Amino acid sequence: LKSAVKYTVAGDARDHPVRPTRGHLWRLRSELALGADQMMACFFKQEAEVAGAHFLAEGVTLAVSGKLGAILPLGTVARGDSRGTSIADRFFLGGVGSLRGFEPHGACPSDQRRAPKNPEAAAAEGYCARDAVGGDFLAVGFAAIQLEPSFQK
Repeated sequence: LKSAVKYTVAGDARDHPVRPTRGHLWRLRSELALGADQMMACFFKQEAEVAGAHFLAEGVTLAVSGKLGAILPLGTVARGDSRGTSIADRFFLGGVGSLRGFEPHGACPSDQRRAPKNPEAAAAEGYCARDAVGGDFLAVGFAAIQLEPSFQK
């Protein structure tokens, strides 16, 4: 159970929100969760994100972005708990919009999954032996050269 307040402040000076060719974006997100008892999540989560686009030539853009984040448990109960923060509040990487080429939540810490009752059936269904558990810290960087084809109609 979680009772939280989340706040986002951002500045966007890009020429287009989806495929910018010029400009920059910055965003800060803060989340504070406080619980009245030991069963409720208590933490402070902070994320900072920056992105920029630079026009190189007609139809060619350099795009760069970065993101940092941390989640810190609050209170003596949370800090003394060997499990740490809740899996639902942690950072994950992988999938479209996060880290292409990886399954959703596929590029983050994982843990051994319990053995299935029927290993043969599980293997036939593409059973994965690990579960993504996420992390308490996040650091991501991205750089790309984007080409805009100029097709004539």
